[in-house]
Amino acid sequence: MAEIYIFNNGLMTFNTMSGSDLRVLNWSPLFAKKKYDLHVFTSLMGAKRFEELTSHVYISGSKFFKSNIGILLIYIVRALKSCLLQRKIEFPHEAIIYSSSDLLCDAIPALYMKLRHKNFKLLMGLHLIAPNPFKGFKKKFSKGLSIPSLANIYYFFTQRSLIFFLKRSVTLIIVSNNSDRQFLIKKGIDPQNILVTYGACDTKLVDCAHPVPEKSEAVFVGRFHVQKGFPDLLKIWRKVVARFPKAKLVIMGEDITFGDIKKMIKDHNLQGNIEYLGFVGGERKYSYIKSSKLLLMPSYYESFGMVALEGMACGLPVAAYDLPVFREIYTSGMLRAPVGDWEAMAKNCIALLSDEIFRQKIAKEALNLSTKFSWENAAEDILKRLTL
Repeated sequence: MAEIYIFNNGLMTFNTMSGSDLRVLNWSPLFAKKKYDLHVFTSLMGAKRFEELTSHVYISGSKFFKSNIGILLIYIVRALKSCLLQRKIEFPHEAIIYSSSDLLCDAIPALYMKLRHKNFKLLMGLHLIAPNPFKGFKKKFSKGLSIPSLANIYYFFTQRSLIFFLKRSVTLIIVSNNSDRQFLIKKGIDPQNILVTYGACDTKLVDCAHPVPEKSEAVFVGRFHVQKGFPDLLKIWRKVVARFPKAKLVIMGEDITFGDIKKMIKDHNLQGNIEYLGFVGGERKYSYIKSSKLLLMPSYYESFGMVALEGMACGLPVAAYDLPVFREIYTSGMLRAPVGDWEAMAKNCIALLSDEIFRQKIAKEALNLSTKFSWENAAEDILKRLTL
């Protein structure tokens, strides 16, 4: 039986999941069905997600610090521990190494394994290209510069360094859109070693989910980060409430900055129009999405936009900014406003809420488009390129 060694060390809590985490969690059962024996290096939080798939789970850590410096230290510790754990494993002659992300905690031990086992094939998930730190997430597709943050500087230079090392060692890099593929080609990666794999959503959970009794006009799902446009979300909703005073926005998500978010909601005088649910996952998440009329996604930077697809699969039209990746992937079912023009996005929301026939038309387009995305197809494409 062929073996796959998976590194998914970035999980910090039980209540959050990035696009990279979603991919590895959905692809892993499909790899197992193809008779691959899975070995997973992950945190204590991730172990519970893989325990039904394999008995080969190696715990790299469990602690979590609520600061960027603390997270970086934890990543380094997990990377080192994952390297040390490899010393205790008896490896086959050939296998696949799968780094689920480009985070240090995944990439370093994956590269270390590749260095020790030349015959192994290295699969690298690179699902978000770090923006220039002087542009940041918010200014990437608009004019002007941003004051670079330490986090953005770190992310940019670690990713560029990784890309340099991947030129000679990687077998296949999986990216989320064609723009990222072209970027890597310009950086010297062989085009034959890059595969575009779109995301998907769990259609079984979507089908099983039933709307909750509490209806809402809009829903937002995601982190409270500048990349996701959360400050714009509140300005947009304040404009919508001016037109529809009883309009309710449901927010699902969790972040370490929630104290600041509560203050922002109060400052915008939106306490009566926003319901915060915290982290909501699985079937329950889709139940709340189905209970709404539209999905709001004011992101300034995305590589795929998994949340948009989840909303569309639940039959919701999506209001978003006009990001290049959305033009490639979401060709219908989405109303787009110029990047950063929150007033234009508010107008789109008002248009959808004011005209039921128009809203149903866009919703139908969204639902039809969502059926074109499949975890199974992506997993098949990956394994075809990595056949041992």
